[in-house]
Amino acid sequence: MDILTAVIIGNKGTPYHDGLFFIDVIFREHFPIKPPVCPSFCFLIFLHMYSWSVLFRLRSFGYAINPHVFECGEVRLNLSHQWTLPDGQIWVPFVTSLYDLLVNIRDKVLNADPLFLQPGFVECGSSVVSEYFSFLYNENVLIKSLKIMTCIMNKPPKNFEAVVIGHFRNRAKDIMKDCTAFVDGLKAGNGEGNNSCCCSHEFRQDVASCIPELNNSFNKIGATFDDVCSLTPAVICFSPSLPIYLYS
Repeated sequence: MDILTAVIIGNKGTPYHDGLFFIDVIFREHFPIKPPVCPSFCFLIFLHMYSWSVLFRLRSFGYAINPHVFECGEVRLNLSHQWTLPDGQIWVPFVTSLYDLLVNIRDKVLNADPLFLQPGFVECGSSVVSEYFSFLYNENVLIKSLKIMTCIMNKPPKNFEAVVIGHFRNRAKDIMKDCTAFVDGLKAGNGEGNNSCCCSHEFRQDVASCIPELNNSFNKIGATFDDVCSLTPAVICFSPSLPIYLYS
């Protein structure tokens, strides 16, 4: 039985942008005929396939960052109707890879509109009311994502210290720039350069309150806020002593 820890980096344009989300994976004897599993998670995702499940845990430090992630950390999520392969399957033996599953989680779970994963929102589709609630939800998720960043920098997972420090040193300037833009009115999860979308006053205050903690954490890891050139990987895997960077 092999154990691997992966890191998903939040996509640009989502409330998870630049966050690090750690996932533990166990490869049992049936892999790759069946997908890997991950026991005892803070964040559980069950992908129901036939009579078995795929189980991942994402460490959210007690923050509910998705409609299916509660403060206690446990969640059960059936994604079979949301993303499948051509034959209606989620896992095709010897074809689907762990990387495929992780990228699907990054793109389809940690997405730009996570509230639409909530039962009811999927069926109602886009409307003025649903878009408004999604807008407010994204603000809340972004604040929690910023707090998770400080938690990770203050106490990096074992064997991932260099990955955490390197990532946040690389992204510190852009993260602080985004926070300043949010305080000035940029919509949560809106990406760069569109200040025409206003955010709520409460959100602006919450971001402002996160900035000192972020700044302290950046100083702790030696971030200088100098201009840097970076290529951000989609997923980082660690097994058992060597990080593997997978770029998309």
